[in-house]
Amino acid sequence: MEPDAPDLGAAENAATRRAERMRLYVQPVIVLILVAGVLIWAFSRDLNATQKASINLDNIVTLTWQHVLITAAVVIIVVAIAVPLGTLLTRPKFTRLAPFFVGIANIGAAAPAIGLLVLFYLATRTTGFWIGVFPIAFYSLLPVLRNTILGYQQVDKTLIDAGRGQGMSSLTVLRQLEFPMAVPYILAGLRTSLVLAVGTATLCFLVSAGGLGILIDTGYKLRDNVTLVVGIAMTKTSITRTWGWKLAVATIGLTLVASCGLESGGALPLAVGPGSIEPVPELEGVKMTVGSKDFTEQIVLGYVIEFAMAAAGADVRDLTNIQGSNSTRDAQLNGQIDLAYEYTGTGWINYLGNETPLPDSQAQFEAVRDADLAANDMVWTDPAPMNNTYALAMSKETAEKTGVKTVSDYAKLVESDPGAAVTCVETEFNVRQDGYPGLAAKYGFDASRAQRQILQTGIIYQATADGDQCKFGEVFTTDGRIIALDLVLLDDDLQFFPKYNPALVMKKDFAEAHPQVAEVMAPISERLTNEVMTELNRQVDVDGKEPADVARDWLVSEGFVTAQ
Repeated sequence: MEPDAPDLGAAENAATRRAERMRLYVQPVIVLILVAGVLIWAFSRDLNATQKASINLDNIVTLTWQHVLITAAVVIIVVAIAVPLGTLLTRPKFTRLAPFFVGIANIGAAAPAIGLLVLFYLATRTTGFWIGVFPIAFYSLLPVLRNTILGYQQVDKTLIDAGRGQGMSSLTVLRQLEFPMAVPYILAGLRTSLVLAVGTATLCFLVSAGGLGILIDTGYKLRDNVTLVVGIAMTKTSITRTWGWKLAVATIGLTLVASCGLESGGALPLAVGPGSIEPVPELEGVKMTVGSKDFTEQIVLGYVIEFAMAAAGADVRDLTNIQGSNSTRDAQLNGQIDLAYEYTGTGWINYLGNETPLPDSQAQFEAVRDADLAANDMVWTDPAPMNNTYALAMSKETAEKTGVKTVSDYAKLVESDPGAAVTCVETEFNVRQDGYPGLAAKYGFDASRAQRQILQTGIIYQATADGDQCKFGEVFTTDGRIIALDLVLLDDDLQFFPKYNPALVMKKDFAEAHPQVAEVMAPISERLTNEVMTELNRQVDVDGKEPADVARDWLVSEGFVTAQ
C-alpha cells in the first residue's frame, strides 16, 4: 500500500501560522528595542533644564500610561457600540437602517479629530479624560461598524439555512455560526480603529486629557527634537503590532518635518494708503516678509508692521501665525522672515539661554539687544512700553474662597491644599524656565505637588473663569479676555516673571540695508501701551473681529495710514 501524499494545504497553513506567531512576538520586540535605543540616546545627552522638565522617567511613564488608558477606553467604547449595532443592522427587521447609522459614523470619520475635540468641549464646557475619549471614539467608530456589517454579509446563507434546518434558533445560529465567521472582519476593523485611536489620542492634551501629545507638542513648539523624538517613540509603544522599521521611518520623517522650512508668504489681506506714514523712496518696491507667532497679539502686531510697511511703499509678504516661539525665531534666523515683533523676555531666556531675567525693563532690553547682536547678528529696535508678561489668574469666586492675592499666597495653597490650587497651563509654560518650573523655584513650592492640567491657550481663560476644572490659569497680562471674563490677576510679589516688552527685530544686514524701516515703525511702537494692546486683543478674542481688520483700523484711527 502506497503512503498517503503529503497534505500540501496543511503544510502551508502551518507555515502561515508560524509566520504569524513570529510576527506577533518579534515585531513588538523590535519596536521595544528601538524605543529603548531612543530613550538611551535621549538620557545620555546633556539635557538643559527645559528638556529635563519634559524628559524624565516619571513624566514619560505617566504620559505613556495616560495615552494607553485613552486608547484602551476608546477601543472599549468602539467595540461596545459598533459590534452590537453592526449585528443589529444585519438582522432583517433593521437592515434598512444601516445606511443611516453608517452615514453618522462616516461623519465622525470625515470630521477633523481636533474639530470633534473642540466641539465636545464647547458642548460640555468641561475638560478632562472623557472629553478626550468620547470624540476619539466617535472618530474611530466607522471601521469596526462597517467591518462588522461586512463580516455578517459574507457568511454563506446556505450554512444559516442548514443550521435553522437542524432546529437551531436564530440566536443560536448567530452565536455559533454567524458571529465566529464574522470575527476576522471585525478584528480587521478593530485594528484600523486602534491605529486611529493611538494617533489621534495625541490631541487629547488640548482638553487636559493627558497623553503623549504633550511631549510631541512641547518638542514642536520649542523646536526641541530630543523631546519630539521621545514623544513619537513612546507613542509607538502603544501599538506594538506595527513593524519596527516604521518606527524609525516615522521618527526620522517627523523630525525632518519639525526641522523643515515654512511656506512662502502671501499677500496682504487688506489695502492701505499713506497717512502720517508717507511713501519712502528708499523702501519703494523693496520685498520684505513679516512674520509672527500663532496667538492673537502677535498676529495683530504682525499686521501692524505689514500695513505700515505697505503704506511706506514696500512690497510686503505675510507670514504671520507661525506656531511656537522657536519656530518663528528659526524662520527669522534662516531668512524666511525679515521683520517681526519679539519680546525682550523671550529673547533673553528662551533664545539666549539665560535663566535669570532682569527686573528693570530698560536693562532687560539693553542686555538682550547687545547679546543677540553679538551672538546672532540680530538687531532689536527700541521696545514698546507695553509689557505682555505671564501671570496667574483666577475668578473672583476663587479669590473670595481661597483668600489668595499674591503668587506667594498661591504657593502656600499649593503646599497646604493642592486640590484647591488646580492650575491650567499650556505646554510651553509647563516646561520653560520663565514658566512654571522657574515660578516654583522662585516661590519655594514643590512643583510636583501642584495639580496641573495642560490645555490649549484659548480654553484656559474660559475654564479659569468657570472655576471648575481650573482654579488658576496661565494668562498673558494684555489679553482682552481678562477684562471680558472678569478675571483677577495674582500679584507677582517677588517679581519672577520677566519683562516682555515687544521690539521690532530684524537681521543686521537687513537693518543696515533699510534703516528707514526702524524710523517708520518707531512712532507706532511708542503708542503700543498695555491699555491699547489689551483693547486690540479684546476686539479679536471677545468681539470676534479679524486680526487684520483690528490692526488696520487702529492704524487708521491713529492717523498712520488710510483705508482703501
